[in-house]
Amino acid sequence: RPLKEALQRGVAYHNSSLPHAVREGIEQAVADRVLKVVAATTTLAEGVDLPFRVTILADWLTFDGDKSLPMESLLFKNIAGRCGRAGQFTEGDTIIFDNPVGDSQLTSPARRPGLQEEVFFQMSQPVLTSAISRLDRQVAVAMVGSQLLAAIAENPEVDNLASSFLQHSFAHQTDGAETAAERIALAYGEILDGADGQPLAVAASPARLTPFGEAASNSGLSPASAKRLRTALGELSDQRSSPANLIEISVALLKSLAGVAEQGNQDLRKAVENPKSRPVVRLNELELVLALWLAGESMETIFAALPTNKRSQRRPGLQTWLQGVSEDSTWTDQFAKFYEFMSNCVEFFLPWVLRAARSLAEISGQPEQPWGEWARFVELGVESSWGVRLIDGGAI
Repeated sequence: RPLKEALQRGVAYHNSSLPHAVREGIEQAVADRVLKVVAATTTLAEGVDLPFRVTILADWLTFDGDKSLPMESLLFKNIAGRCGRAGQFTEGDTIIFDNPVGDSQLTSPARRPGLQEEVFFQMSQPVLTSAISRLDRQVAVAMVGSQLLAAIAENPEVDNLASSFLQHSFAHQTDGAETAAERIALAYGEILDGADGQPLAVAASPARLTPFGEAASNSGLSPASAKRLRTALGELSDQRSSPANLIEISVALLKSLAGVAEQGNQDLRKAVENPKSRPVVRLNELELVLALWLAGESMETIFAALPTNKRSQRRPGLQTWLQGVSEDSTWTDQFAKFYEFMSNCVEFFLPWVLRAARSLAEISGQPEQPWGEWARFVELGVESSWGVRLIDGGAI
């Protein structure tokens, strides 16, 4: 609702939590010079060639968890590069708001000018680093594992694939070569590990994918995540004498795969790993959330239906906030977390897992299910072909 009202006045916001189609629409509106102002996170810092005349930087500090840090010089250059487009403007201006609020070790009058000089006016380019050595260890190993799975099938003549992969990577040419070598070895080890009876490849010379490895490669998941999904599907088969419905299976898969590298929502991770945590969506609320989502209800309706929110004694109340009467920041923050949960877990991760299950189900002994249809139903809700059939059949 706020975005709709802003768009009518030539103003928009742009961030990674917006649905993909909405982001595309905003970018097209900017390209068509329909919008006057766009407030954005760093999602617009790279890769989008749009005709901005002026960029205003609201803060020169960034945050890593609870810790604040000066913005990286390369990121600032990318942000500043958003203004001034060939064929649009002969020049662009970057306006920096010199925000003095924050960690006094960074923002004090004695320290701030020097740090800002490094961020804004550093002439030398920072040394590029490889994602393999720079990213979180779990994420990097998962990323490399997915690539190695694909590489095994595509390079049947290479004897030592892990070594060749490292030699041809950018990481091998940087200071992070040792870290990269360790992570590539870990990823390759996960592929070959048959301790649980689930190797994805056999270490012939060269390596050869097993049927499970081929299915895992088709799923797009990392080796560790593919193994976890196969186990979860097997557990579903063991627990049920008849096929479960989409919602029950989805809840079980979200719980089982909450900790894999591809699942990026911290609320879901914490809910599964720590029963005492207080995520925006409790585990016992997942079925309700999915049922309402698949029935085509709006984000606001689902948020208001959460039992935790309905029981809340906070004032002003949720309905008052939803009607726009109150600007209560606590409800706003909670809804932002809820929206992030829905975008990350339901719209993005769950369809990916359901499609991956289509590749792995037969190997897992899971009864045949319409995995692809389910994935589209989760993405499109009642507008999918599956949703239309359910509506026609009276199921929704």
